Amino acid sequence: MSVRPLSPKTLAITLAGVAAACLLFSWLALPRILQSQAESFIAVKTGHRLTLDRPEFNPFALSLRIANLHLTEPD
Repeated sequence: MSVRPLSPKTLAITLAGVAAACLLFSWLALPRILQSQAESFIAVKTGHRLTLDRPEFNPFALSLRIANLHLTEPD
């Protein structure tokens, strides 16, 4: 049984697909995950209530923008 090496074209297409999938994940899913995890982490660790708009993550510039961040006292 011999293993055939990948052609450069197949390797390039595969790498481009993986890169596109990573960019889409970080652009679409990561902000929602970050928002829910931040709110629950603050609630569990401090008892405070954290509210924020959905964060905006730019995977090309590696920047994160968080708007309307509010931290309220526990009841």
